[in-house]
Amino acid sequence: MVGNCIKNFFKNLIYVFVPMGIVYLFFLIAGFVAVGSLVDIAKSAFTQASALIRDSVGESTASVNAFLHYAFDQLKWEGSLIGMIVNAFRTHWLSNTIKGFFGTLAQTSEGFAEQVDLIMSDFTARLRALISGVAVLCVIGIVAANYLTRLVIRKRTAKRKLTKALLAYTVVPLVQALFVVASVAVLFLLRYYGLLVVAALIVISCAFSLTASWIVHRSGGLRLKDVVTVKNILLHLASIGAILLINIVLAVALFFLNVLFAILIMIPFILYSMNIIGTNTDSMVCKMIEDRRRAAEGAAAAVADEGATGAAAVETAAAEEGAEPSPEEGKEN
Repeated sequence: MVGNCIKNFFKNLIYVFVPMGIVYLFFLIAGFVAVGSLVDIAKSAFTQASALIRDSVGESTASVNAFLHYAFDQLKWEGSLIGMIVNAFRTHWLSNTIKGFFGTLAQTSEGFAEQVDLIMSDFTARLRALISGVAVLCVIGIVAANYLTRLVIRKRTAKRKLTKALLAYTVVPLVQALFVVASVAVLFLLRYYGLLVVAALIVISCAFSLTASWIVHRSGGLRLKDVVTVKNILLHLASIGAILLINIVLAVALFFLNVLFAILIMIPFILYSMNIIGTNTDSMVCKMIEDRRRAAEGAAAAVADEGATGAAAVETAAAEEGAEPSPEEGKEN
């Protein structure tokens, strides 16, 4: 089972480009939406702030001129222009002047501080909405990539008919949800034995996966007790561990190169790996059914060959018994 899972993993590796293309497309769309919307939001905030400052300066012209006169007097005008600019940054003159300018407007212009708070609140709210929308768009892309990758891989490894697909998308998810609820309840009740409970739940989850695959792909010659065995559960766990190990090694190697590059590669690769793991038990059950079918056909063919051989022997014996004696045998008699 482990070898078959690894074989499916590398045999279908070309399909990692399915989630990769879908994820990158949605990320690219999200990036364009984010940049365009961010420019609009910043432009709107800048326009409002500019209008507010212009109106406030008009109301507080004398105070603003007095402050600017004081601020520019603090600069050392001796020497070169470059030296003056360097000195302005070194002494925090620019940041102090900006703070003092807005502080002067806040003190001398009525409602200036409240208007600034409103502009900042609107900017923050729109920015949060933009981040949420971009995140939702990225999640939709990941979900769509996962779904389409599952369809492609399942078609290659464990194809299902319409009735079996409906069964897999109705009954199996319901049982899975009940299993999750029961698992949470058990963990809550037995929280002092968390590690043992988690280990038991992992084993039960593997057994459930095998059972679900048997339900969906079951055949008359394959019994549930032949599928859900300790050996198959351990092999399923080993195959999961092998694929996880491949992902960890690849992730570590990519993170040493570049973090952003590693994230962009690992997201579709993890989606692909999850779907290979998800079809592992289905592939195993289908293989068991196919092996039994071939064994049955071989046994039937062997029986047919034996029957044909026996019939030929009977016909040969009958022919020999009914044969006439040769002339030489008649002379001897």
